[in-house]
Amino acid sequence: MAKKKKDSIEYRYYEIGQDEYVLALFGESWIRDYGRDVDGFHFHNLMEIGICHEGHGEMSYEEGKTTYRPGTITIIPQNIPHTTISEEGKKSFWEYLFLDPAQLVREVYPDDEVFQRRVVDQLNKTHLTFYKDSCRQLYQMIELLIYEMEHKEKHYKRVTRGLAEALIMELYRLCMQEKSEKSLRAISHSNLLLINDALDYINGNYMDSGLRVEMLAERCGLSETHFRRVFKEQTNMTPGEYVNLVRIQHACEIMRKSSMSMDEVSNSVGFESTTSFTRNFKKLLNITPYQWKKHPDNYEGKILEYNVSVLKGW
Repeated sequence: MAKKKKDSIEYRYYEIGQDEYVLALFGESWIRDYGRDVDGFHFHNLMEIGICHEGHGEMSYEEGKTTYRPGTITIIPQNIPHTTISEEGKKSFWEYLFLDPAQLVREVYPDDEVFQRRVVDQLNKTHLTFYKDSCRQLYQMIELLIYEMEHKEKHYKRVTRGLAEALIMELYRLCMQEKSEKSLRAISHSNLLLINDALDYINGNYMDSGLRVEMLAERCGLSETHFRRVFKEQTNMTPGEYVNLVRIQHACEIMRKSSMSMDEVSNSVGFESTTSFTRNFKKLLNITPYQWKKHPDNYEGKILEYNVSVLKGW
């Protein structure tokens, strides 16, 4: 197995379709020689669920590696750096689901906030590896969801909602079995754990113009100075730059789906003024919001594939 570099990290932002509950990546385009052209780890804004149909290789994380084979199922919460590396000279075939566990649990148990937190906290604690031969029900749920998202037959949105909710609860049940029986393979959180509460809070509260670094540091139990240093070490971005990145990503979603004015878009994602919004948008993408709105397909990759370099030896 080729040795993997770990000198950079890529933040991948995925968007679930309107009135849908999962994003699916499927088909022959995902038969690849994974890891050959990638220099480091990546992490997502959503939970990633992957199933391996063909091939062998490694799942590499900040703190170690685990092997995969056909029938492997990987569950990777948001904000956990990882990468897939195929066996040298050979291709693997993976398909993926991306979803938001918090949204699904809220809809299943709208009146039980305590249970909501318990489920989401448990699912976000670790990244997990399962296998088809011992978790057939889980594997079948994932395959059914991918099928529904690929074919989009009549009432597919209702079907995928039910399947996604069932999938989350099955994962929770498996996590609790692992906790009590210690019979499933699990790997601990990465070093992003120190700032994970801040990342989660930013993703849920980016629209608050009063978001401040000292507030984020307090949530992580760190001094502001220590928090800024750790944040920069892990992402090569300041907390403020990361907040602006998240805000601009959501602004792009709004501009693509609505006819809101720039003042309205700017205000809805937390910028204090349209001038500040335009300045930060251009700094990040090298174009203005007006240019993006006019031809979003020409620029969409710039925001979705935005790379965040980190220090070598991360």
